[in-house]
Amino acid sequence: MKKEFLDELASFGIDMVWTPFECQFYGFDVTPLPKETSWVFRGTTPDAVLRPKNTEEVARVMDFANKHKIPVCPRGGGTSGYYQSVPRNKGIVIETLALNNIGELDEKEGVISVSGGVIWSQLEWELKKKGWTLKTYPTSYKSSTVAGWIQTEGLGVGSLAFGSIKKLIKEIEVVLPSGEVVWVPNEGLVETKSGNLKFEDFIKSEGMMGIITSVKLEVRRLPESIATYLLKFKDKNDFALASSRLANISSAYFIEFVNGSYMDLLAQSGHHTPKHLKEEVFAVIRLEGGKSDVEKGDKEIAALLAEYPEIARLPQEEAEEEYSYRLKYFRIKNAYSSVTPADLSVPLSNLGQYLDKVSHFRFEFAYKGEILTKEQCGLMFFYVLANELSLVRFMSAAPYQMEFILSAMKMGGSPNGGIGLLNTPYVFGLRTQSEREAFIQKKETFDQNWIMNPGKWTDPPFFLRPSIYFSGMKLLEPVCWLVGGIVGRW
Repeated sequence: MKKEFLDELASFGIDMVWTPFECQFYGFDVTPLPKETSWVFRGTTPDAVLRPKNTEEVARVMDFANKHKIPVCPRGGGTSGYYQSVPRNKGIVIETLALNNIGELDEKEGVISVSGGVIWSQLEWELKKKGWTLKTYPTSYKSSTVAGWIQTEGLGVGSLAFGSIKKLIKEIEVVLPSGEVVWVPNEGLVETKSGNLKFEDFIKSEGMMGIITSVKLEVRRLPESIATYLLKFKDKNDFALASSRLANISSAYFIEFVNGSYMDLLAQSGHHTPKHLKEEVFAVIRLEGGKSDVEKGDKEIAALLAEYPEIARLPQEEAEEEYSYRLKYFRIKNAYSSVTPADLSVPLSNLGQYLDKVSHFRFEFAYKGEILTKEQCGLMFFYVLANELSLVRFMSAAPYQMEFILSAMKMGGSPNGGIGLLNTPYVFGLRTQSEREAFIQKKETFDQNWIMNPGKWTDPPFFLRPSIYFSGMKLLEPVCWLVGGIVGRW
């Protein structure tokens, strides 16, 4: 960036850093990549990072960037893992963490107004002091922001009961690439200087349509009653058969499951685990709601256990302990410094078929899953030790990940976590061609200078374009399987 541009930005009085040392920390997110890959992801270190404290400051920066055609990448907690919040063409990073105002709670409507940079755990803390709580939140809620999660998939803890975050938002305030500020309701159109916009234009937009600065969000009172179960199934088939029934239990709020191999990794990491076999599946079930609803759920689980005596209920203290770990997906890293997962979702109706297919893969794996909705199941597979300090070991993981994800896509599934940059090869499974074309057309209308988070799935690096990526993986696959089998497996 030209020095005169940096000087003018500095004159705005907004908190700002621009030294290479300080900016380098914004050139990556929580996903570790070998240093040798930097030539593929050029331009990830911004020229400047600004930390505005209000909507007006965000709008001023966006207006400046648009006039001078300077790329802007919004960044909250940087927890997505797919480089959504990492710049591709240097420019400006707008860090939203200083947009941290929590407004008044409307107890009559059950709605609270918050700034887009508020951390989910911070919001939960404030709500609980008033006897309220979130309806749903991401597993990264200790560090991710409200606006960041809205612009990805929005499925997590509590979505089984309340649906995606999209259904819980009344209205959002957005700063458009031009610097114009608009409030966008959940339903209907809003008129802007460049045309009409709707709420869906920003959901899953991953920071490419504007910066969400405020959100009006539905919340709930603390539940009257709760119950927590830990059930053990003899194998994946038994769990898959019961999964739809579990998802429809009255007051079911959260259901997570792991296989025995995952329990092995936990034990190797120094965590307490129940006695288990590799083929067994353990499920944590959390019920929340009114007293009568939870009692009804208790009876439904009791009926399930009576009907299938081979399903075992484990002690209450173990159930509570496992539920407390619902946000700690990478506890196994206590034993393995670097583990590369395949993060995906499949229709719940195809869960058994999918687990049966991947069970025939020629390598061992562990998995942790969550029933996200009554129709959808999320899965995270852990399969090789892909040390990001070693390019060879890191690349050896790629075909494993590809095999899991492509198998899921053939059964109506998709990668999890949005597209960003790293999921670009799988974009055809996350957006239909018509959806991709409509999004690009909308972006060209409202971001004519293409400054808003460029270089992601809409115009990715050459090697991440689907046809190039999969052709390359096919060529590398035999070598990667061999290397992974020698140095990458447990």
